[in-house]
Amino acid sequence: MDRTLRRKLQELILAGRIERQYSKDRILELYLTKVYFGDGLYGVEAASRGFFAKHAADLGRDRRRTGHHVRTSRAEAGRTARLSSSFGMAAKPASFA
Repeated sequence: MDRTLRRKLQELILAGRIERQYSKDRILELYLTKVYFGDGLYGVEAASRGFFAKHAADLGRDRRRTGHHVRTSRAEAGRTARLSSSFGMAAKPASFA
């Protein structure tokens, strides 16, 4: 059997087992506590603290919509700091609160 086909069959069986054991809400909850959000942050709570310096429950609806912008700004700040240090300049630490 082709390796890819075998792997897909295994995934299908595992997905069926997971769906029989857990509710869809529980599967989503388990996923969101483990998923990688970038910048070394795993899970919604860690990402919320890392990007916004707040608990996920404390984020307002508008703040959630702008998450991509904040992540992009943080990534840009990191690149700027690395560039500055490579040229011997001291970069000011950015505030992400």
